[in-house]
Amino acid sequence: MEIFTDSTTETDNGIITSGGGAVLRGSLLKFDPKNDGEGIFFVAADNPAEEIRATVYQTIRSNEVSFTIPAIEPKDYVLTVKSTYYGWASVRKGEMENLLTVEP
Repeated sequence: MEIFTDSTTETDNGIITSGGGAVLRGSLLKFDPKNDGEGIFFVAADNPAEEIRATVYQTIRSNEVSFTIPAIEPKDYVLTVKSTYYGWASVRKGEMENLLTVEP
């Protein structure tokens, strides 16, 4: 994952808007949105057990995913993509290097 663009603020890799639109660009991003174990997840930076999955996707391609950010609380998140799409035997995940922040 390389670039996360928040459609509301038109910023990259920083501020995110709860309930707003977003585009994620990178590689190996394709996943099965019907599988609850796959997709885009927002993981609380202060509590890795707290994962919120995005459920509304407009487009899912190997190099770009357009989706709606779920309703999430103001704090820092690590964006994670989980997938078995490429024939992997188990779910693989990738994480963004940048923390994403929902501001109060």
